Amino acid sequence: MLASLLTVGAAMQAQFLPGTYGPCGDSANWNNGTDGRNFFLVANATGSYASEDSPSSPNGICQGFMTNWVMSIVILCVVLGLLLLLPRQADSSEH
Repeated sequence: MLASLLTVGAAMQAQFLPGTYGPCGDSANWNNGTDGRNFFLVANATGSYASEDSPSSPNGICQGFMTNWVMSIVILCVVLGLLLLLPRQADSSEH
């Protein structure tokens, strides 16, 4: 269940995220929508991503989203790896 939720979430985020950290340096111009709006500029305008230690910026929001996206993919790989390994260990312990 967790693996399928993470898979769907990572796939949906891939529509908005650049795939690597490099393009985050120019995220204000990245992947503009057909209506001319930019995902990171709109997210920055909400002010929801600012904190006392770190003011919000489109580049910072992109970096944060990329970090969370990479972590979810790593967790997905670990969970899937465990799911693949656990049944094999159970089968080998029966013999």
